[in-house]
Amino acid sequence: MGLHLIIDGYNLIRRSARLSLAEAEGLELGRQALIDRLAAYKRIKGHKITVVFDGAANHDDFFKGTSEKGIRVKFSRSGQTADSVIKKMAARES
Repeated sequence: MGLHLIIDGYNLIRRSARLSLAEAEGLELGRQALIDRLAAYKRIKGHKITVVFDGAANHDDFFKGTSEKGIRVKFSRSGQTADSVIKKMAARES
């Protein structure tokens, strides 16, 4: 199996100057900016990419456990963190 990148979406957004500026205009804009950058990376590298965001209640129907531009998008459930989702995903793949 090839490399699968599993990313904590809000963590990465808030560590990037460009992405955090997009998020300052709105959560959806920050998420979309991240997905756009990940999709560009995927076109170059070809890796499977999943981005996990905290907070099931804080997303649009557009992002419900789907794929956008070849990037799988997941949200943690209420009471669950993106970190815990990522740990479970990584354990299943190891």
